[in-house]
Amino acid sequence: MARDKTLTPKQWTAIVALLESDTQAEAARKAGVDRTTLHRWFEDDLFARTYQEGMRSRFKESMLTLQKLSAKAVSFLESVMLSQAVDVKVKLAASRHILTHARAAVESDELSKRLDRLEDLINAVEKTT
Repeated sequence: MARDKTLTPKQWTAIVALLESDTQAEAARKAGVDRTTLHRWFEDDLFARTYQEGMRSRFKESMLTLQKLSAKAVSFLESVMLSQAVDVKVKLAASRHILTHARAAVESDELSKRLDRLEDLINAVEKTT
């Protein structure tokens, strides 16, 4: 249930604190509010949606960083694989690790895009009804 049309400055501070903190208790402390206030604010659709958008944005940034680093990881993997000094089992383990995480990153990115499209469709339908 949306209580307000816009977030208060204190709510914006809390969202930033939530995105930067390890726990809700830490975020509440940083934002200067009680944890129960944070819990109550999460019942507000706008607050919860804004927080989720921040989390998605943060996740996308992490995926971009992972994608950028993957080229370096592949180069490193190549050097490990071509090295005569590295045991075959180590080479195989490194290969599996990198390929598994690269695949997961691609799948996560695709899933995120698909969810964004679904949310856009749902929002468009809600606006017409």
